[in-house]
Amino acid sequence: MTPITRTLLAGTALGLLHTPLAAQTVINTARTTPVVTSTVNAGQPADVRIDTAGSVTVMSGTAVTVDSNNSVTNAGAIKISNADNAVGIRVTAGRTANIANSGTITIDETYTATDSDNDGDLDGPFAPGTGRPAILIEGALPGTLR
Repeated sequence: MTPITRTLLAGTALGLLHTPLAAQTVINTARTTPVVTSTVNAGQPADVRIDTAGSVTVMSGTAVTVDSNNSVTNAGAIKISNADNAVGIRVTAGRTANIANSGTITIDETYTATDSDNDGDLDGPFAPGTGRPAILIEGALPGTLR
């Protein structure tokens, strides 16, 4: 090998060492504010991992929003109760992301049907709430959902 070739190979190898790793924010405690991937890392975008000990519980709206090209892994719990149009994980249009859920996403309400006409069966709707998807993907998703 000539000295020029050796220098080029060494320079190429060093360039690979400087490839930045994707930032990741780990949630391993109970959180009561929404998570937004574009600002979750001190105002910067990052992947989000909700650990088995972690949770995101909000009163309404969306618990986790993917509005950047970052991924979300939920091994913990996402919860919203008694709110219409509530979303566990929302992926906005035009994103490339991987969404993995091995934990729980609970979008529920405290409602008990009654027997209002005293005929022995429960009357009324099974659940009066509306618009409660666990995972909502707005548009095509280049990435995986598992």
